Amino acid sequence: MRIFTKLTALVLALVTAASFMVACKDDTADQNGGQEPEETAYDLTDFTIVRAEVGSIGFSSAVSDVKDAIKSKLGLELPIVVDSNKEAGSKEILIGETDRTESKATVSQIKKKNEKNSWAIRIASDKIVITGTDDASSVKAAEAFIKYYVNASSEGKLGLSAGKEMYRIYDTDSIITTKNGTEIQVETESILYSQKRYNVNGEEFVPSGGSYPGITKLQYQSDPAKNGRLVAISAASPMFGDSSTMACVIVSDDDGASWKIVARPNQKTFPGIPSGSMANIYELPAKLGDLPAGTLIYSHNIVDWDIKKYSVIATWISVDAGETWQESAMIDEAGALGEGVWEPFMIYSEEDGYLYCFYSDDSDPKHDQKIVYKRSKDGVNWEGKNGEIGTLTGKNVEPVDVIATANKEHRPGMPVITKMGNGEYFMSYEYIDENGDCVIRYRTTKNLADWGDPDNMGTLIGMWSAPSCAWLDAGGENGLLLVAAKGGSNNGYMMASFDYGKTWEKIDDPHTSKPIKNEGDRVGYSGFMFVANDKKTLYYVNSVNDPSAPKERQLIAFAKMYVYE
Repeated sequence: MRIFTKLTALVLALVTAASFMVACKDDTADQNGGQEPEETAYDLTDFTIVRAEVGSIGFSSAVSDVKDAIKSKLGLELPIVVDSNKEAGSKEILIGETDRTESKATVSQIKKKNEKNSWAIRIASDKIVITGTDDASSVKAAEAFIKYYVNASSEGKLGLSAGKEMYRIYDTDSIITTKNGTEIQVETESILYSQKRYNVNGEEFVPSGGSYPGITKLQYQSDPAKNGRLVAISAASPMFGDSSTMACVIVSDDDGASWKIVARPNQKTFPGIPSGSMANIYELPAKLGDLPAGTLIYSHNIVDWDIKKYSVIATWISVDAGETWQESAMIDEAGALGEGVWEPFMIYSEEDGYLYCFYSDDSDPKHDQKIVYKRSKDGVNWEGKNGEIGTLTGKNVEPVDVIATANKEHRPGMPVITKMGNGEYFMSYEYIDENGDCVIRYRTTKNLADWGDPDNMGTLIGMWSAPSCAWLDAGGENGLLLVAAKGGSNNGYMMASFDYGKTWEKIDDPHTSKPIKNEGDRVGYSGFMFVANDKKTLYYVNSVNDPSAPKERQLIAFAKMYVYE
């Protein structure tokens, strides 16, 4: 496992035409009596392209690409010269770390931020600087110049839709690059659980383990100051007070740089029985019955592990951004191992106004296990098969089958759902066959209430277990669909698709960990991903091993990832 440190990408200027750049004031304004230079200053007719003397083949090719692009878009045949062969002229496009004062000043500026992977474009009335901290970064700058400036040109003048100054400065070299060139930057990594003592409700404890983490970023709170808070959950031990609680609520108010445990929700319905495992955290995006938008719902398992009598899917709710919790409803109840109900996942449907709870169901004797759902209009009374509604809870009604295959020995389970840009819902789940082989499959639908034939096993993704999925509106015309799973985490990769799941490629997983040692080890098991409002930022939690501990222990790890266009 890598050492976790805070890694922050600084985007100092952004483009109106691209999500990672923005126009900012050019410092040439002060040289012109505080006035921006006239638009005519960007007529490139008399400019010369000046390149650094030393450069790779890729760098030389990028210089030629700039020349060719200007010729194609502006009809100008600009000469290329090496900096050491020509005195500084009045109008120059400087590419790479040339010997010109403007190039050196820009490189020095970006190197103060980071020595690697960083680049800048600066446009003044007579100098255009296109450079990076190394050859590869200068190539990136040249590509950006062509894409956002030259391609926006019109009427023989350089287009300025990108602004006159742009930077791409990384404070980390932790960048995942896909086959189509999409960059996924791991901006922040941290450990939620450590040797630190936490004080909750006046009692101190040190979490010694964690599993089944979840995360959300608040965006529907009545108190605007709470929007942006990250709320994560996990099962943790040791317990304190009433030993029935395994639940932990961990929050960050600085976008994942630091964390604190604020609550240990405790269930009273089944005294002394462990609760809070296999949990899911969800923020209501709209009013649901008496529950206001912004209500947090913590769905979880209550399991009688000792006498192996029953399992329950239940909920807690919080209306104060995760600080305090109260028991809410029981969605289903069944037996224990081999005949129980497990692994809830909540999602709200804008189409019909229902809150759906998808989960794994062991209790049907016709199936080893199946994926089912119940839904609710108020978060308390849960509707099942044939529209029947349970009294106060949903445990009195049968759930709706989603995946329940004819082969009795097959075990689909652990459903997680994300909505994609084509309007379809994508559900990833693990699928165990009669030989005990476990794979990840998926199904899609445009209607959460109708997934088609329950006997459809779905489409194969790979040989793993315990998946999570997320769709981001970046990386290509169809966005980026990610699936992380246990095999992926242990072996250091995730799966990525740019065509809504038709094809897949392996990419690095920021949460690497040693392989599991025994059945009780939940390392890399049931991670969770949440996509922010911008549809380009991903928050990802999973369990990892701590190799620095005297006796290796399990922790919860966090990563903030950003997908560039």
